[in-house]
Amino acid sequence: MTDSQTLAAIPDPLIGTMIGERYRILERLGEGGMGVVYRAEHVLMKKPLALKFLHPELARHAGMIARFRREAQLAGTLESDHIAAVTDFGFAPDGVSPSVASESATATSAQLG
Repeated sequence: MTDSQTLAAIPDPLIGTMIGERYRILERLGEGGMGVVYRAEHVLMKKPLALKFLHPELARHAGMIARFRREAQLAGTLESDHIAAVTDFGFAPDGVSPSVASESATATSAQLG
């Protein structure tokens, strides 16, 4: 079984949920050391995007949230055809895990910072 098949076999409670009344989580794209990346849609704009959430266990540390926020702010200032543009910063429905929105639904976690 491949990694993507393993991810697909595990139910994810965020799939189908709304984030910040504007993003709908559609599917899990992957997971890394810092967080999880989902394919999502801006429901009003009908625009695909990626959402990256910091792992909840890391989100318990104020320093990690500050680092994640700084990375989002820096990534938001970059403009390149080779970098997924960061368009928003917020929090997961748990109110703990910060998230970063990227305009590219095919972005990898490395592109999201």
